[in-house]
Amino acid sequence: MTVRSTVRQIEHEEDEEDEEGASSFPPATPSSRAALTAAFGTKKSKKAVASVAENRLLAGSGEHGDDPISNAILSTIKDEEDGVANSVETGNTARSNKPLPQADLSATEIRDVYPLSSLVFPGPPQTTLSQMPIAYWRDNIKAKKDVRSRSRFISNRVHYLTQAYLSSPTDETLLRNLQLLRYILLLIEIHSYISRLPSRRPIPPPEKWPAKTTSDSSLSTAFLGKLIARFLPTGQPTNQAKTLLTTTILALTLHIPPPRFHHGSKILITEPTDIALDLALQPTEVSKLFRELGCKIESVSDGDLRAWGLEKVIGKAGRKITDADGKEIALPKPKFAKLLFPVEFPKVSAGRPGRR
Repeated sequence: MTVRSTVRQIEHEEDEEDEEGASSFPPATPSSRAALTAAFGTKKSKKAVASVAENRLLAGSGEHGDDPISNAILSTIKDEEDGVANSVETGNTARSNKPLPQADLSATEIRDVYPLSSLVFPGPPQTTLSQMPIAYWRDNIKAKKDVRSRSRFISNRVHYLTQAYLSSPTDETLLRNLQLLRYILLLIEIHSYISRLPSRRPIPPPEKWPAKTTSDSSLSTAFLGKLIARFLPTGQPTNQAKTLLTTTILALTLHIPPPRFHHGSKILITEPTDIALDLALQPTEVSKLFRELGCKIESVSDGDLRAWGLEKVIGKAGRKITDADGKEIALPKPKFAKLLFPVEFPKVSAGRPGRR
């Protein structure tokens, strides 16, 4: 290997007529400085150079309209602007790859952000909901008997929803709320069953499920098979499939209103404690999933709680209990998952930056 001991000079075709003693390196020009900035400059300096170039070109009144260099610079600036504008679209694409129900961001009513067509299967939703067995709830509540359920979410809501329907049996909204509650119970029972199965083994057909997997045997195995095929297309209870089932259940809970809640409200709310216990989720996990659905996790004023018929929740805050370690602690004020306009989702991370 030959190593030169002197710096090689740059030859120029026009240097033959240069005066003796003149430097062989050309002086720095604005174009050369711009090139160095483009190659080694920071993001801020590159943007400044692009702005100067853009202003210079636009101020030329079209005299350089056919200059290929000018066109290249302007197209580069436009590409950068398009990249910023497309960041929202990139976020939507990344969100579509997550195990989440499909959201309709063009909806004008808050209930339509997660329409029943994206939550209730097999479709059409009205046909599926009409098959939900609610006679047991209706008859027991009418006879002033208790309704037993393995779900805390269902137990704390079935009484007032059934009472509301019995008082106005012709109200289709009240009937739909009761049918949705029954559908949620079915999904909770299926979630509990598949959560105990090995993730690498295919789920058995519904006719081979253990007895009392679901609380009602009136639903056909063909119906259950179509429902399973929706959430477990590969037939295996993978983490992706279980997360999709979980987030669908959480989105459905937003459609179950508190006791005194106006149908035309511009907000959907739910208190996530009960459903978190039913799905064996930690509070941080259920809060994260609700945020992925576009919800805000916030506390609610006592006035709103009274207006919505949730006076019992007011009394829980501040009450002292004994935890598992024998320490006396005060219950914090419960926080609610709120879905309201504008619907905002967690920002998509660009990943860890590479080393320079």
